[in-house]
Amino acid sequence: MWQAKTFAVGLVICLLCIFEVSAQNEEPGAFPAYQTGNPDAKYKIEVFVDFQCPTCAVFGQKLNALKAKYPNDISIVFRNFPLAIPAHDKARAAAKAAEAAGQQGKFWEMYDLLLRHQKRWSRSNSADVIFNAYAKKLGLDVEAFKRDLESEEVVVRIDRDIQRGRSLNINATPTVLLNGNKLTFEEALDLEAIILKDK
Repeated sequence: MWQAKTFAVGLVICLLCIFEVSAQNEEPGAFPAYQTGNPDAKYKIEVFVDFQCPTCAVFGQKLNALKAKYPNDISIVFRNFPLAIPAHDKARAAAKAAEAAGQQGKFWEMYDLLLRHQKRWSRSNSADVIFNAYAKKLGLDVEAFKRDLESEEVVVRIDRDIQRGRSLNINATPTVLLNGNKLTFEEALDLEAIILKDK
């Protein structure tokens, strides 16, 4: 009996240790993260995005519609996760453009432009010129925007988001966490059904 109790206590301690190590290995990402929606919402959506990913562009529209339909129910946290693959050769530059716009308080506006006009800049040999045009369209200080593209703060924010993604074993975009739980791609596409189920 004593041995069984000792084993059970040891097992609980071991499981707690595993949980603690897992929690410690989970990187926090860029801070503060870009968040939109109700910060006290029941549904906290964390989405890892590659701006050059066509599915991310479609999913971004779905998230915008979801936020408009359920403004009090959801909170959206953005994470950069540019994929280092040849087909996404401008993904990191686009992430820098979004973060540089964020330095002047226009992250979400640049986010929308990048995803809405993804085909244009991703197929262009002058994506940087297009990004500068977007900055001008948003009323940004374009010279400051250009400087911020290569600033340490912008680079570090992107790298911290990537580190967070890797710590969560993320390897594709878009990847969605709902209240801290990673969703399958099919579940992510049907987020509204999850929300409606609890209403």
